[in-house]
Amino acid sequence: MAELLIEIGFEEMPAPWLSGLGEQFQARFVEAASREFLEAKDVSVAWTPRRLVLRADLPSRQADREEPVWGPALKVAKDGAGAWTPAAQGFARKNGVAVTELLHSAFRASESSLDAALFLSGCAELLDAFCSEGEAEDKVYRLALAVVRAAEAGANPELLGRYLEAWLLRLHGLYPPLDRCAGCGALLSSSLLRYHQPAHGFVCDTCLPASGPVLSLPARALLGQFFSNPPDTLVGAAATPARELEAFHRTLIGAHLERELRAPRVIREVTREGAR
Repeated sequence: MAELLIEIGFEEMPAPWLSGLGEQFQARFVEAASREFLEAKDVSVAWTPRRLVLRADLPSRQADREEPVWGPALKVAKDGAGAWTPAAQGFARKNGVAVTELLHSAFRASESSLDAALFLSGCAELLDAFCSEGEAEDKVYRLALAVVRAAEAGANPELLGRYLEAWLLRLHGLYPPLDRCAGCGALLSSSLLRYHQPAHGFVCDTCLPASGPVLSLPARALLGQFFSNPPDTLVGAAATPARELEAFHRTLIGAHLERELRAPRVIREVTREGAR
């Protein structure tokens, strides 16, 4: 791990603004690090009327990962006789593989069916990881069945993924309570959720500072929706709160399994590639 220190200077700020600025600075930093596949640990923020300072531990390098690279369409990659065309050969050469190693996908990155296929793949890996010896408990089985049926009915795959993660963590006693401080047991205010890793939960203002991440109000509201509604109600477009929860859930799941699941990495890379 490497220590990172960021200091931002500015004109004098009113004192009541500083705590909120510090929280947002910490939350945005953790999100940015997660997007770059870096897990920030022991994140802390301090401030004066003219300065914000953030300190964090970061891995010295990104972990190795697999990245799907989309090539030409099949009708361009092969000719009428089924032979690889110069376009396919050039694509393979550019990426350092033999043309025979190219894989044919039944989907294009722009098709919604790809989202559903990748979502189901991620569900399968997640459920397998959480089910001891491949046998699902009744509650987990019913959860999986409800989520798959919601996907068939057209619910948003990204929101369904976060829904499944949240409920699997909760059913296994791994999701921290949203209403009680993990430090002192006091009721949490209806504001940002500040996670503190040593306490394995969200903490109140009295128990600050927290190691992070900090979940925004929209992310907290989305969690409330998850835990009070069936999955087939998740029909809206995914937005920033879902991506906040993705990073947070990835941290909780990784800590529990002591490894990172492969499917979420592939889904993130395919989604990024398809957006280009």
